[in-house]
Amino acid sequence: MPGRSGLFIGLALFVAILHATWNAFLRSGGGLVATVAYAVVVAAFALGPAGPITALRETSIVFAVLIGWLFLGETMTVRRTLACLIGVAGRFCSVVE
Repeated sequence: MPGRSGLFIGLALFVAILHATWNAFLRSGGGLVATVAYAVVVAAFALGPAGPITALRETSIVFAVLIGWLFLGETMTVRRTLACLIGVAGRFCSVVE
């Protein structure tokens, strides 16, 4: 089953981080989140159809733009707004059959 390898890698990374100091754990929190997210995607591909999963996975770009704008002070230009709207529209087009 393809989801198991990603899950075991994530678990091994988590255990390794727990043995590190608290500051090292905080610094590597993004790596832990990325590993868990990868394991979830691998499990989703193993359990469901690839088309809708891929389309939903690509909406992460829209969320990254919104997080950058809300929390990191990035400027939301017309070009970025249009790109996000096109991405969301593409996602809705892939749902309607």
